Amino acid sequence: MTKIWIYGDSFSSDFNNNVSPGWVDFLGKKYTIINQSSTGIGPITLLDRLTNDVYTMSGNTCNDILIFIMPCVARQHFSFTTKPLEEHLFYDHLERYTKATYGNFLKEFYYYYMTNHKIEQLFIQHLLSVMQLSSYFKKAIIMHTDELDPEKLNFYANSSLNIYQICLDENVWCPSDGYDSRRNHLSEPNHHIMYKQIVDFIENDTPIDANMFLKNLK
Repeated sequence: MTKIWIYGDSFSSDFNNNVSPGWVDFLGKKYTIINQSSTGIGPITLLDRLTNDVYTMSGNTCNDILIFIMPCVARQHFSFTTKPLEEHLFYDHLERYTKATYGNFLKEFYYYYMTNHKIEQLFIQHLLSVMQLSSYFKKAIIMHTDELDPEKLNFYANSSLNIYQICLDENVWCPSDGYDSRRNHLSEPNHHIMYKQIVDFIENDTPIDANMFLKNLK
């Protein structure tokens, strides 16, 4: 049975797994799934997981499939957090330490390193790392969650799918609403569409088409 390795954040983890089955669950009925996703994780830690797994597998992944969802680049790891294996959004810490003496320093640090230009640079660096590691797999699908110009991702055809935009286009939730109660931030119809498109890619090399997902489901 074909084995699929999945790396991502709450778009592919067990986030809200008590609500309804999601696209990962559907894939699990057809393929062997190894899900290395974690809610809230960032790209650096996720890349470390992929790198360690590829190293451990010693090149025995030639018939396996890779699905990698690049988390938001702004998720930076802090060694002083209580969850060292998790990534935390920079601004979460800024709010927490605003009254601290080094609060202004943290803000300056954030605005310097997290400008749009810097985010694009970091994203492409991370993407190139994933692309290199994906060569150990038979096929690879790379999605992302950052608002970047698709034209800048043309050098890799299967990396321009913005799963976060699909989430927003459903028009049933927005970040200001707070907690998202959907399974992996998608409604049931789009879980089925994601599953069918991934299967079609694996079996027929058909690229995933963002236009196939349903919008305005509210």
